[in-house]
Amino acid sequence: PPPSKELFDLRLQRIQQLEEIAKLIWPNAMLRPFGSFVTGLLTSDSDLDLALLIPPADLEEYIGPKDDVIQLLKGMQEEINDRMTRNQGLACVISARVPVLKIPASSSSSFSIDIVCQADGIVSSGLIRDFLSLDARVFSVAHAVKIFTKQIQVSGTVDNFLAPYAFTLSLINYLQGVVSPPVLPWIHIMDTTGATESPPPPADFDVNSSNYQLREIEYSADGKKVAWFFPSTWHSENTLSSEELFLSFLHWFGCEFNWNTQAICIREGHPISRSSSWRMKSNPCVVEDPFQPPRNITRAVFDTTLRMTTQAFCDAYLMVANSKCEEEE
Repeated sequence: PPPSKELFDLRLQRIQQLEEIAKLIWPNAMLRPFGSFVTGLLTSDSDLDLALLIPPADLEEYIGPKDDVIQLLKGMQEEINDRMTRNQGLACVISARVPVLKIPASSSSSFSIDIVCQADGIVSSGLIRDFLSLDARVFSVAHAVKIFTKQIQVSGTVDNFLAPYAFTLSLINYLQGVVSPPVLPWIHIMDTTGATESPPPPADFDVNSSNYQLREIEYSADGKKVAWFFPSTWHSENTLSSEELFLSFLHWFGCEFNWNTQAICIREGHPISRSSSWRMKSNPCVVEDPFQPPRNITRAVFDTTLRMTTQAFCDAYLMVANSKCEEEE
């Protein structure tokens, strides 16, 4: 279930408390939430994910090497221990691919908190939030997928499964370019770094047109931004219900989609063929990072965990389909 207003407000209070602590060390530091708190896909026991952003002026040296990030998190850890009570289990996990400061759940809050020095989640959460806002059914299906994958224990990179973000991108891609008529549109993501070339925009795309609106997300303490254009208004001609879309996604993900030859790519608005660079690698599945193509966000997934996941999706679909057939008889 979604958290109560009391738990939601407690999350906001914890963000404010922790940001005040960060400012004791770095006066202009910010703690920006990301993940389910931003997208709205949170449940009562969802973690609170926070990105620690520190402007260069507040740092004695550039944050780049992993050791520097670890020192920042350890500094935050020491300050939290000095300023806040009931922090048993507070730990800086430096062995993770992205070092993280973990604040465990307590008697006063049912959620744990993860603090990182990486801002990727701020941008990706903003994009997911925009997609979910375009059609009420999408939010319902995305929430159902999150609960389903959590209940059957096939979600989380710690155990080498797909992350919730990867499942959500897969769902978006399915609703963009597999179901017909599409439930979701193509969104033009602007590459602010110049490192990659964005797909060509649709025929009616005009930066000065009212058909599209610009969304900018600030992802660093010194004002760096990433941007995308998405439709000002969107109406899908697809009449399937949320339940029907959820079941069809289960079938497609678990029984139809060929992970050996195809990749998830919301930049293109539909799944694409795995490129030669992807084929040469041993990754059993590819879900492209929409902001850092051709980076694969499912690099940690194993063949065995992917098979377990697709089989679970397929089994769930067949169970529901068979049950419906029995009801009709």
